[in-house]
Amino acid sequence: MKVKTKFDKNGNVRARFFVDEQGCKSGWYRSFYANGQVHTESCYSGNKLHGETRIYSPQGFLKKAERYDKGVLQRRLYVFYTVGEKYRC
Repeated sequence: MKVKTKFDKNGNVRARFFVDEQGCKSGWYRSFYANGQVHTESCYSGNKLHGETRIYSPQGFLKKAERYDKGVLQRRLYVFYTVGEKYRC
């Protein structure tokens, strides 16, 4: 496994993640907004989402959390208003 980092045209980190020997995403994945805030935190297995994925607003509030099994959405855990209040389970 090795860490891969993707940059935008201004040199800002846009994503950082692990890849396996075949170049597939495997393990933790984190993407970022242009302002440096975390956009997405998730986990991959064999290039497919696997486990919990969290998506944040540009201000850093948790917008939603979902659970995947080998790329298939199993359950939306939470959806939040932009101020961080829970909207729906």
